[in-house]
Amino acid sequence: MNRCLPSDCAHAASVASSSNPLPNACDIRLSLRLLATTDLHGSLRGFDYTTDQPRYDGGLSRIASLVARARRGAPNSLLFDNGDLLQGSPLADYWGQKRGIHPGEIHPLIRAMNALGYDAAAPGNHDFDFGLDFLIRVMRDATFPYICANAFHEEKGGIHDPLLPPWTILTRDMTDETGCPRQIRIGLIGFVPAQTAIWQSIRLGSRLTTSDIVATAKAQIPALRAAGADLVIALAHTGIAPPGAPDAAENVAVPLAAVEGIDVLICGHSHLQFPHPDGPLATGVDPANGCLHGKPAVLPGYWGSHLGVIDLSLCRDGEGPWRVERSHSHLLSVGQPSASTARAGRPTPEQDAIVRLTRQAHAEIRSVLACDLGRTAVPLNSFFSLVAPDAAMSLVAEAKADFLAQAVAHLPEADLPILAAVRPARFGGHRGPSGFVDIGSGPLHIRDVLDLYAYPNLIAAIRLSGQQIAQWLEWSASIYQRLRPGATDQPLLDPDFPFYNFDALYGLTYEIDLGKPARYAVNGALLDAGSRRIHDLRHQGRPVRATDMFLIATDSHRAASCFFGQGVRILHFSTSARSVVIETIRRQGTIVPQIWPVWHFTPVPGAVAWFDTAPAARTCLHDLHRLGLTVGETTPDGFLRMRMDFSRPGQTERQRPGVPRIFGPHR
Repeated sequence: MNRCLPSDCAHAASVASSSNPLPNACDIRLSLRLLATTDLHGSLRGFDYTTDQPRYDGGLSRIASLVARARRGAPNSLLFDNGDLLQGSPLADYWGQKRGIHPGEIHPLIRAMNALGYDAAAPGNHDFDFGLDFLIRVMRDATFPYICANAFHEEKGGIHDPLLPPWTILTRDMTDETGCPRQIRIGLIGFVPAQTAIWQSIRLGSRLTTSDIVATAKAQIPALRAAGADLVIALAHTGIAPPGAPDAAENVAVPLAAVEGIDVLICGHSHLQFPHPDGPLATGVDPANGCLHGKPAVLPGYWGSHLGVIDLSLCRDGEGPWRVERSHSHLLSVGQPSASTARAGRPTPEQDAIVRLTRQAHAEIRSVLACDLGRTAVPLNSFFSLVAPDAAMSLVAEAKADFLAQAVAHLPEADLPILAAVRPARFGGHRGPSGFVDIGSGPLHIRDVLDLYAYPNLIAAIRLSGQQIAQWLEWSASIYQRLRPGATDQPLLDPDFPFYNFDALYGLTYEIDLGKPARYAVNGALLDAGSRRIHDLRHQGRPVRATDMFLIATDSHRAASCFFGQGVRILHFSTSARSVVIETIRRQGTIVPQIWPVWHFTPVPGAVAWFDTAPAARTCLHDLHRLGLTVGETTPDGFLRMRMDFSRPGQTERQRPGVPRIFGPHR
């Protein structure tokens, strides 16, 4: 079992020292620096394509500068990527969903990684978003190996036919501390979340299966060791979560670290940072020394925000096995530049070589996104999307519902009333105070639609009963904290409930009573069977009965959720939700989306709750008055704190809205 010993933090790039060395004598010592990226999500350049402005807190082009600096400080180094590379930015989504790879081309992200000299990589769950054929085509051009031990071709024999090699061994010539050459065999094994096949079931059907990460590691590590690996590194696209956490099933880095034979872990998926003083507290998690169960680990953020660095001091006695004597794990932040660039007032620069290499791809996607679509007569923003319906969500809802009405016109479902499920496109979160939709009235471009619909999901439809819809809305309403009557300084939102799990169902009206406890946990587990927050659920003014049937326009991500149970009829379409919104704007020319009062809060006497939004929300005076909001202070992390008085008789108009044609029955 390897042990991480207390590190010397006087210099962030140096190998840690300790007064407690391992008891075994070592004749030979060698320093090895491991560098890692994860969850780049297509962030090739330090550029925000939705605003057409540079961004200084991420991007592979800026990471490249950190890589060069880190390599200069180490005689031996290796560079890895841990997945979710090919999806998540306008550039990546355009290449994956629309443009494709032309004959003789290499995907721009892979070109950049080849130029940076990556040594190995593993895919993440989102790398499957554009299908297996695209993923395999992209990986073919990598000059480094891709590995994954727990993803398999279902159509070619299930778990007996791996999608990729489960592991590989890199034989590298390195230099020890005396300057002598040494050869080391680095074993690498890759993992994706076990839930990946479920999440990708709409796109891939039964073509992909995925197995449990920890069980797979226990089965594969002995073979990797037997093949001669001196050191075993897990490229594990999974995060760090305490037992019982809502996302613990998909973030299993801690139990993985306990598997015998693994020496080092590169983690990902959760978009968090490790080591980090505010990281999750759990048995085996040591943020001070950057270890999981005594083994060095990093989780380097997302979108190229950080470069993970693990400095290893390896030693061996004569011809004995190499082992980790000491380690030091830390992160280099793009947003916190080196001392020299900070003194000059400059952010971490983009590396010139990567900028030149990607210039054509960068120019192409900017040109595509600048295409005119039409105009909006009203501002579209997400400043208040979690406290009231808004125009941006109404636009998306009407586009989805109108598409579905035409798509099912000749299907048995044509007689069902159509609803549309919409969630906020952006609501702060990891993106900070700039992470909100903010589109002024005037011209609309394709880049604006990518702001309105952040993910390249496909349109899907779900046939549900009134009872199932009520359960869905109860789950969505769990994003809110329970409010205490008379309390005037209480948080409105549950920080553990991601905003993208909140759906509003357009075509219905209902109210949400936050004086009641949440019925469901974020993972869908029943918390309080006796509690119901959703009341007065109606369709076209009529109470919704448990047996009423509806067809809900949603997207492939939500339709793949296990929350709806087995036997639910799901209709799949090859049209993306973004393209539906684009065509709606093009067809109408000038859009005037109405704010349909789909839902409102039940009054809670004397209760005042706060939430954080973008500073630009100060300018929305009409919305502030309509919603009964009070502008508060600016928080230390740059958000604008708002307060809502729940004593008022409803924060949105209580009158029944006129229901748009597309949300009525189609008989």
